[in-house]
Amino acid sequence: FFAKMRLLLGLIVMVMAVLGDIYPPGHGGPGSFFTTRGGSADSIVQYHDWDKLQTDIAAAEKIVVLDFTARWCAPCRAIAPSLISFASQMGDQTYFYKIDVDEVPEASMHYDVTALPTFIVLRDGKELGRFEGASILKLKKILSDNGCSVPSNDLF
Repeated sequence: FFAKMRLLLGLIVMVMAVLGDIYPPGHGGPGSFFTTRGGSADSIVQYHDWDKLQTDIAAAEKIVVLDFTARWCAPCRAIAPSLISFASQMGDQTYFYKIDVDEVPEASMHYDVTALPTFIVLRDGKELGRFEGASILKLKKILSDNGCSVPSNDLF
């Protein structure tokens, strides 16, 4: 009995640790990297409100990368650490906006998102490129083709 309880408790702790990395603050997890804009590990903004997202996209003076994701999406979770590192290395050239399609369905409908993850790159509200799938290399190419200086390390 105690061995099964210990195994169950270990499984619960492991699930909580995984979910803690993908839940935004205030949504059940202990925290998230996706909170504020800047040139470090906190350079991805998590959006929960369609109106706020629209306002920020319209006001953006830089290229905007939209990352459409969901908590249940395994490829989205898999790319998250690399995306955090990449976004921090991009510094002040771009804004990275993370949108959970379950929390902001208006955004996924507006941008016609049909698969996850989907990345859309915008400048002045106009789409410069998009792709589906967990690929930092594709994101680097779109950003590079549109005048951004992308990191040249082998991690991406």
